[in-house]
Amino acid sequence: GPAPIGGTCCAAFCAEMIGASLETSGLHPEDIDLVIASNDFTAQADAAENRALSQFFSCPVISPKKQIGNAYAAAGMIHVALGAQILNQGTGMAGRPVRRIFITSFAPGSEKFCIVLEQA
Repeated sequence: GPAPIGGTCCAAFCAEMIGASLETSGLHPEDIDLVIASNDFTAQADAAENRALSQFFSCPVISPKKQIGNAYAAAGMIHVALGAQILNQGTGMAGRPVRRIFITSFAPGSEKFCIVLEQA
């Protein structure tokens, strides 16, 4: 499939990774309660990721980098830790129950991945 372009990823690359992750997990987009997006606050990369996410999800999407800054290669793992904390609490935005979280990590300088966390 398409590869990251110039340190950012194109929408087709993001969509391919999101679709493959959902297929591998055996879940459907409507099974996801929250998305933690990789958005790195660069216009081109964020627009590409947001286009890809909108093809799949209608649930809330958050991007914590604005609050915590960009940890570059560690950003994906920070998002996983945040997702685990949200699942531990069992609620997300506005007290909405959260059982499954889809996390994207497309940060420049790190491994690109998508992962689903599920409440035990």
